[in-house]
Amino acid sequence: MFDRNMEAKTKLIKKQVGLNIILVLLVMSGFNSTKAQVVTPSMNPTTHVSQPAAAGWVTIPSVGLNYYDRIGSRSYEGENIYEFSGSGYTLVTHFNMGERISFSAHYLGNTTDVDKSTYYPGEINLETAESQVNFSLNHEGFAVFGLGIRNRETKDFISDSYPEEKTTRSSTSPSMSIKIGSAFYFGGGVEIVKESSSYAVNNHWTNTVFGLALMSEKNEGFMYRVELSSLNSPEASATAKNELEENVHNKSTTNRVNLEAQYKGLVFEAFTTDTVETIGNADATTDTDVNEIHTVNTQFGFLIAPSRGLVLGFHFRSDKTDYIFNDTLDSFQISLAYNFGD
Repeated sequence: MFDRNMEAKTKLIKKQVGLNIILVLLVMSGFNSTKAQVVTPSMNPTTHVSQPAAAGWVTIPSVGLNYYDRIGSRSYEGENIYEFSGSGYTLVTHFNMGERISFSAHYLGNTTDVDKSTYYPGEINLETAESQVNFSLNHEGFAVFGLGIRNRETKDFISDSYPEEKTTRSSTSPSMSIKIGSAFYFGGGVEIVKESSSYAVNNHWTNTVFGLALMSEKNEGFMYRVELSSLNSPEASATAKNELEENVHNKSTTNRVNLEAQYKGLVFEAFTTDTVETIGNADATTDTDVNEIHTVNTQFGFLIAPSRGLVLGFHFRSDKTDYIFNDTLDSFQISLAYNFGD
């Protein structure tokens, strides 16, 4: 029964490759969904910001490195069809140039190995490389204006006809963060995205991002941070031409919640990212519509993070995606950084 179901699914997915060619399951690039740093920066100096304005509130220059290992699997109708393993790293830096101007940057790279003896339909991210630079301007301690430029390259397994396809996304992100009182922040921005690939026509769209946060001042060594944000990405399509497939970017919403507390240089943190991508695929095995891809990323960890000196942290992460297939991924991460504070 499984073989017949998979054969029917294979035929359906191959037929719909032109309609859904950009549908890469988010869990396989889950480490690229950063924690909520839209209007305030993380207390973890090894985490890169989601929106450049958030970096404008950082007061301690730093350089940082993350390294992680991960394992996981893909199941279909309760049976494992793929086993995953992979690793990756992130380099992060932040420096202030005077009292008003800040610069931050990061580079991310990861790879995924797949135990795959038989072809099954469904996309898998094999490699990712991402770089971003941000500039921010702090105005009188009341508002920060930021501008970021990001370049992201992926290699993906789409199907047996498209086994290692490359996709490039370039984006420009203007954003703003405003501080009200001593602890309340709000703001957001846009991400203007342009996409090209080796197998589909060029596409473009604009994401919108909004965030709210409470971030306290240090009081006898204690400080806390809570941030909620939402990213909305619209549907966008480009018609096939010149032997390249149609490019369809599906509508999605990503909500993030980040909780952090620091006491005398010891930081505890937790976050969750919940993404719902709207699609319209038919499941050949049930003749029903599968309208969503639902991905949840959760992480918790702790760091020793003095204002000046070496930072050391450990993090545990779980990623789950529910679709026609179900992906699970568990990760362990080590963080190292150096803070150049007073």
